[in-house]
Amino acid sequence: FNFMGMKRWWVRGFTMGLAAHGIGTARAFSVHPEAGRYASLGMGLHGIFGALLIPWVFGFFS
Repeated sequence: FNFMGMKRWWVRGFTMGLAAHGIGTARAFSVHPEAGRYASLGMGLHGIFGALLIPWVFGFFS
């Protein structure tokens, strides 16, 4: 995250939750509490939007 210029903990946590799911969220909590909170949020939103949008996309292309 340092080489990409991400300085804010919430940005780091949110991206870790989106990309690495449970392992990234656990790591984010071990690094900084704010990063862990946003990692949980990112992982949850990813699951909700995935469950809602993936069937619609498959139906659209079928």
